[in-house]
Amino acid sequence: MSAWIVSRAHIDVLVQGLCESEHVTHLGPDEVGRSLWQECLRSVAYRYPADGDGNRPGPVDFRDDDVETYTYRRPSVRISLTGLHHAIACYAYQSCEHQGWQNSDAERWTSGLRAVLAKHPEVCTDPPSGEHPWGYEETDVHQASVPVG
Repeated sequence: MSAWIVSRAHIDVLVQGLCESEHVTHLGPDEVGRSLWQECLRSVAYRYPADGDGNRPGPVDFRDDDVETYTYRRPSVRISLTGLHHAIACYAYQSCEHQGWQNSDAERWTSGLRAVLAKHPEVCTDPPSGEHPWGYEETDVHQASVPVG
C-alpha cells in the first residue's frame, strides 16, 4: 500500500464537510484541518521512514510545518456529496498507515461522516472512474485569482 500527503485544498474540502455537517462542533475549522493533516503526515512518515521534511510523497511544496500553520480556506467550488464521500475515502487511504489511526479523532470524524453519507440517497459510494478526483488540488476547489492590470 502506498500513501501520500493530501493537499491543503483536500483538507479544506474535508473541513467544510465535517464542520457543516456538525460532525465536529467543539473545534474551529483551523484546528480540525490541522488535526486531519497531522494524521496524514504521521501516516506517510510511518510508511516512508527514510523520507524527511520536504521529501515526502504529496504536494511538491509541502513541508512538515505546514500542518501547524494550516488555516481553513472555504472552497469556492461546491463539492457534491458523492465527491465528499470520495474525498474522505482518499484521505482515509492515505492516513491509515500508522498504528494510532484507529484511535484518532481524524478516523472517528471521517468514518462517522462517511457512514452518514453512504446512507444518503444522492450519494454514489462507487462513482465511475474519473468522475471525482482521487485527491483534490487547489484548482479543483478554489478559483484561481487572475491579476488585473
